[in-house]
Amino acid sequence: MEQELQDQIKALVANEPGVLGAVCFNKQGLVLCKEGSVTDSLAYNISLLAKHSASLEDAGTVPVTCIEFSTLKIVMKQTEKVVFAIISECV
Repeated sequence: MEQELQDQIKALVANEPGVLGAVCFNKQGLVLCKEGSVTDSLAYNISLLAKHSASLEDAGTVPVTCIEFSTLKIVMKQTEKVVFAIISECV
């Protein structure tokens, strides 16, 4: 499963204009795979943001969280087992 995730994330970063990196981690924050300009520190902070965003809504809902800076945008999506995050340029 991890190799399939790695291949999909690698293809996303390589083929989508403006995507700088992507990371996938489990609910405990353990990085399963990452590609592009995603440091360990950034992956850790994204995992914390994903946990906090999930606690803002009722149980059972799955939030999509978007954080936008002047030059960078991070979009996170949680599933039952993993969290995906895409880091892209701001347009």
